[in-house]
Amino acid sequence: MARCVFFINPFYGHINPTLSLVKELVNSDEEVIYYSLNKFKDLVEGAGAIYKEYHKRYGNSIFNWDRIDDPAKERGDNRLLEYHYGKHSFIFTDSCKQIVDDFVEQLADIKVDYIIYDYFDAVWGKQVALKLGIPAISTVPSFAISKKMVERISDEQFQNQYLRLSGMQAGELGGGSKRTLELVEQTIRFKYRQRDFSIYDYGNSELLNIVFTSKYFQPYGEAFDDTFAFVGASVEHRDGEYPFSIEFPDDRQLIYISLGTTKANENEHFYQDCIKAFSGMEVNVLMSVGDNIDIHSLGEVPENVIVRQSAPQLQVLEHAALFITHGGMNSVTEALHYEVPMLLFPQHGDQYANASRVIELGAGIILEGNAPNFHEQIREAALAVLEDGIYKYNAGQISETLRSSGGVKKAVGKITILKEQGIISI
Repeated sequence: MARCVFFINPFYGHINPTLSLVKELVNSDEEVIYYSLNKFKDLVEGAGAIYKEYHKRYGNSIFNWDRIDDPAKERGDNRLLEYHYGKHSFIFTDSCKQIVDDFVEQLADIKVDYIIYDYFDAVWGKQVALKLGIPAISTVPSFAISKKMVERISDEQFQNQYLRLSGMQAGELGGGSKRTLELVEQTIRFKYRQRDFSIYDYGNSELLNIVFTSKYFQPYGEAFDDTFAFVGASVEHRDGEYPFSIEFPDDRQLIYISLGTTKANENEHFYQDCIKAFSGMEVNVLMSVGDNIDIHSLGEVPENVIVRQSAPQLQVLEHAALFITHGGMNSVTEALHYEVPMLLFPQHGDQYANASRVIELGAGIILEGNAPNFHEQIREAALAVLEDGIYKYNAGQISETLRSSGGVKKAVGKITILKEQGIISI
């Protein structure tokens, strides 16, 4: 039996894909220690892991990049440079070193055989592994990014899809975005004496990088070598989900609407536009608006629309004909798993890249929120997807690749190979 430690960014979109992996490792007689926050304690323990709490003092430094003290701010108004310099250089700063030292101290008295960390926002887990002198494995909850991939895409595509991770609009990015990131990379190499640092590969340059999508759905999937294990969708009904028992007056097609679970996805006007779009339409609509939206503030709700604070998403998607979503990778993957086409309304982060890939493969339509008469755009796009079976067909094609990529058994099999090779000592 080996013992592994998970360092995962404490958000549903990062945690949910790892739960099946945890269960499979536990079923293979591994002992799994999983760091998270108390709101996820039941999920972590339900998967069979030993829950450990991230210290509350880490909240503003690890889990809120906007509050990172970024020395680049003193050198001008290049927001792109500031963001990436601040985010990537954080892993070498005194603040991060203290966090790493804390975890090294916590783990010093137990034998840890390997660490699994979230490459996107828990890259400091790599530093813990380096200090302990043990192997590390990265998990990738979104699309993977590598230098080879970036070399193959146009600067415009890189700006519009991937650099929006910085929360910027395409018009603010200017030209030469790849060159800008190269300058960031060079600065980090010089300032922190990290000669081999790669801004693209730092968090996913392990001997095993577990990507929770298929090579087909991954943009430029052919640009990734065998150290990337594309294992497909990690989707299963989660412990604690309640039965889907909402009843509509008839059995018309179901449209499910949700903008996810984070505060950034609260958008009262969007929900009001959806209500207006589907009022009187021959469909049923279930809208999940989150805990911070006052349902009464949305105004009069027609008979064919039901609004709830939350809904068991996986159970709803099993019945849905269309999903209107922000385009978070967790939501997109779950929709595709159930062959549900989408209308995508990306708000920030990787949602733009996710939406672009869905559209590129013909499984959805993007919504432009600044368009006049937005409710009409929503209605027309929904009718287009519901009436043209090609969207459903294409979602099914992607679903097949997600289901046939090997799943978490493939991931655990790759870990077993590392043990057999002596890379992970047990």
